[in-house]
Amino acid sequence: MPSSTSGPGSVEDFAEEASSQLGEPVLAAQHFYPRGYMKIGPFGRIGRSLLGKARLEDRLPQFNLLVVTATRVAVFGVKFSYGSDVTLSGPHGTWQRSTVTATKKRVKLVTGGSPDMDGSGYTNRHEQTLLRLSLQTPDGELGADMLSPGSRRTRQVARELAAE
Repeated sequence: MPSSTSGPGSVEDFAEEASSQLGEPVLAAQHFYPRGYMKIGPFGRIGRSLLGKARLEDRLPQFNLLVVTATRVAVFGVKFSYGSDVTLSGPHGTWQRSTVTATKKRVKLVTGGSPDMDGSGYTNRHEQTLLRLSLQTPDGELGADMLSPGSRRTRQVARELAAE
């Protein structure tokens, strides 16, 4: 997946590193946030853990990379550190591709917003459409929110996973 426009910390660089760790070529890769993270942040994840209702994605870092090879699906963390270093961590989960099924759904994310004083609308409201992949793995369901639903990489990951 090399690209002449890739830079440090790019999906292409991470895909090459993941390929090296997994020992096979990466067919598709894309960054994602754990399901719902952008809406509720870390507090929802902590709350679910304390209540004994943690989900698979609650164990993942804030920012991740979903990787698909011919035989496996893997999740790596993306770590940002001072000095602008961006590195791949993990894998935090790997599954035989044949054991993973996926569905996809476009989700509208609305953040912020307070009613205008004159009742004409909302201020500081932000709407964004994302693609939510729900992967059924042997370890449970994994929700992956991808911010660029129309990007080539996002479509490629969904296609490789045969997400409906």
